[in-house]
Amino acid sequence: MTHALTAAIRDAAYAAVSPTPSPTPTLKVDPDQVTPGIFGFLVPFLVVVVVVLLIVDMVRRIRRATYRGEIAERLADEVAAREEAERTGQPYVAPDERSHASDENGGRPTGDADDDRFTDPRNR
Repeated sequence: MTHALTAAIRDAAYAAVSPTPSPTPTLKVDPDQVTPGIFGFLVPFLVVVVVVLLIVDMVRRIRRATYRGEIAERLADEVAAREEAERTGQPYVAPDERSHASDENGGRPTGDADDDRFTDPRNR
């Protein structure tokens, strides 16, 4: 009797735990009518193209702003150097002239005067 009782309890527990199978739903919609189609491709593609163009434009604007900041800083340094030279009474030498003036020949190319490398503009 104990075997029969435990088997009945076990069967009742399995029946309570195991889900009852549900019928498989049948498809009532035509799959060709619910696919994304050409618009489902074009809309995300156009969004990607617009985002890429916006990123390229943003990078260009940031680069331009950075260059403008660097140029403004150089100009401010040059104005400060010019004012310092006027205040101390020393002659002002522009930064690009300083590098040439420090060359041993004053920034001029070396070589013979008849050398075609320095007289022919196509070879520069």
